[in-house]
Amino acid sequence: MKSIRILVALAMLLGTAVSFADNHAAAGSDIPHIDASTAAAMLADDTQTLLIDARPRAAYYYLGHPKNAFSIPARFWLGRLNADGTNYAFSGNRKFAEDVGTVVKQKDRHLIIVASNTAAGIKAAQRLTSAGFTNVHNLKGGFPAWVEAGQPVIRKANPVRIFFRADTTD
Repeated sequence: MKSIRILVALAMLLGTAVSFADNHAAAGSDIPHIDASTAAAMLADDTQTLLIDARPRAAYYYLGHPKNAFSIPARFWLGRLNADGTNYAFSGNRKFAEDVGTVVKQKDRHLIIVASNTAAGIKAAQRLTSAGFTNVHNLKGGFPAWVEAGQPVIRKANPVRIFFRADTTD
């Protein structure tokens, strides 16, 4: 139980640390940003709107994910850490737009990108617009903002147990 509290506290600190970068990133992007309430309203009003969770699959399963979100990672967690537990290693998914295209056949369909933070969401959304998707929105604040707004989250696993299992499969 103590390990879960530590994991949650670290996730909250990370969310706070990126808020400055999120505000900076949102100001310099041509990608439309929406808050969690607006995203939820779009999903409720329009059955053609899709929620794409672009976080690494580890985050999707370990931390939970928005209800009805498709997990299509824009980057992958490699599971490598320094000896002191810092510097997670990630690798970009070069086929992200192609992977989205396997789920989304109409490039004018409304897509809402959920990432770890605003900056990561902008990068993922820009990759989709570069590939010809025309109605891409970024969830401002990413998954932490979705949770903070009280939107539905699906949690399937014990984060601590699976985190350690994933950490050892390098």
